[in-house]
Amino acid sequence: MEICMYRAGEREENEALLESLLLLEERCFSDPWSRGMMQSALADPSVLLLTLCDGEILAGYLMLLTVPPDGEILNLAVMPEYRRQGLADRLFDACLAYCRDVGIEMLFLEVRASNTPAVSLYEKRGFVTVGRRKNYYRYPKEDALVMRLLSE
Repeated sequence: MEICMYRAGEREENEALLESLLLLEERCFSDPWSRGMMQSALADPSVLLLTLCDGEILAGYLMLLTVPPDGEILNLAVMPEYRRQGLADRLFDACLAYCRDVGIEMLFLEVRASNTPAVSLYEKRGFVTVGRRKNYYRYPKEDALVMRLLSE
């Protein structure tokens, strides 16, 4: 599987990619992004989309908002049947390399407080919890941990 990078204006509008992203969201999250939210993110030139595909199947993606010197991981998702194969690590590696290349000094993200596998992944990558957003998630209602990574 190869990692592909997309920015608004660097690709033709791709309805199949949008549909694949929405399907992945539905499969991975209890409160997935809407079509409008996804279209807005994909149209934003400050958003970078990293994808991993197995043939025609979107196995995982990472969406990164870049406003140097800061960045924010908006979403990271891997299809359930592709988990525990290192795909999230590969997406993370590509994201961190890109951040180094463009001068991102601090990288942020929010994660469900109960999402132990994701929190462990982020901590393994050097993220630390710097805050908590009460009732950030809607379905089910839950706090988000705010995590930050400083550049090396």
